[in-house]
Amino acid sequence: MGLFNRKKTPEPIKPSAPAKTVNADDIFGTPSVKPKTVNADDIFGTPAAKPKTVNADDIFGTPSPRKAAAVSEPLDGPASINPDDIKKKMQELEQELAEKSAQPKIDYSQYGLVDDSEVADAQEKYEAIYKEEHERYLKSHVQDISSANTDDLSSKVDSMMNEVNAHRAEEAAKVYEVSQVSDEEVAKGMSELQQAPKDETKDELYQSITEVSDQDALSSMVDSMMNEVNAHRAEEAAKVYEVSQVSDEELAKSMATLPQAPRR
Repeated sequence: MGLFNRKKTPEPIKPSAPAKTVNADDIFGTPSVKPKTVNADDIFGTPAAKPKTVNADDIFGTPSPRKAAAVSEPLDGPASINPDDIKKKMQELEQELAEKSAQPKIDYSQYGLVDDSEVADAQEKYEAIYKEEHERYLKSHVQDISSANTDDLSSKVDSMMNEVNAHRAEEAAKVYEVSQVSDEEVAKGMSELQQAPKDETKDELYQSITEVSDQDALSSMVDSMMNEVNAHRAEEAAKVYEVSQVSDEELAKSMATLPQAPRR
């Protein structure tokens, strides 16, 4: 909204001027020193071996394309924008916004009620479309199922029944190896079960246990609990809590902010 309410036309963006080349001689008034070229013949007294230039045409027999020297061209700045085009566009946007703002707001109460006949017509159209689409779906998913061969059906049933009966006879003929327990082994096991239970009091480990009186057990339990309580008290007493002191001004300010009790 803030963009379309602006009446001032923005200034067009001007292209930036190319940077001017500065010469060092114009600033300091002295020519810049250029590095001197040194010849190897002057140093060693012997002519230096120069690398031989190899031409691609002599190797491949075809002239090689030579790249033309790139011409340094000044870069163009951003294209200038016509202020009249910007002004015209802003006017169109403001006019469109004014037309939309002038349109009356439509409330749900302004819409008319739907008649029952319109609902029935829409339902009939929907059912017709659904029926057509359902039939099309069934036609596209029909599978070719060949009918069963009913020739000599009785012989096929007899063959299946003979196979079932043969399997039943095979299962009935199976002999499972189960060893039989003799009467002597059964009597021996029963006599072992009917023996008197073992007396644990006659065991050496049981006799080596010393009896502890109830008073000794209670006193040792109380001593253990008191030692634990004393250790906890000493740990709490050793803790140092950092408590900052509140000034009278801060206390008065906090009391003033508390809600006052209603007067009766």
